[in-house]
Amino acid sequence: MGVISIRLNQQEEKVLKRLSSYYDEDRSKVLKKSLMEMHETLIDRKVIEKYEAKERGKNIKKEELKAENNLFYLIPEVSGQVSLNVRSKKT
Repeated sequence: MGVISIRLNQQEEKVLKRLSSYYDEDRSKVLKKSLMEMHETLIDRKVIEKYEAKERGKNIKKEELKAENNLFYLIPEVSGQVSLNVRSKKT
């Protein structure tokens, strides 16, 4: 097991003591839990980025859909992005 020595300024030391007291854990345990939570957040972000990249790849570009029987409607979504709905023109 590795041993690490860290230097904390007064504010960081106060925060660590407050968290240690609040969670009723020793300071080492609080630091370890914080480390693991940050690592989990990093993994979650990577998974989300991968998923979003996959979803962006599924989006259809307007130029690819140009055909004389299609009408294009740009509909803003809650996220601020614009989606493209394609409806066939009735003849």
